[in-house]
Amino acid sequence: MHVEAAAREKRIILTEDSDFSGLVAGKAKTGDPLPAALYYFRLDGLGRAAKLARMIEAIDEIGAVAESFTIHVVEPSRIRPHQLDE
Repeated sequence: MHVEAAAREKRIILTEDSDFSGLVAGKAKTGDPLPAALYYFRLDGLGRAAKLARMIEAIDEIGAVAESFTIHVVEPSRIRPHQLDE
């Protein structure tokens, strides 16, 4: 599964799928290895160019990854970080 590979390689996962972000968050409760971070993009209503621009802006804004796994919920006007206890 891609989550395990991302965890092994300490990669960041980008998704627009709320079910997928919930699946990854659930891994924290079971003690499974986690990726470095997950960016969950909630950008409904934006056109393709605006969505891409916001994704790039958010990745630049978040910058360095937190010490522990974090889900960053990216919305048109804000970013909400959610740290999970492993």
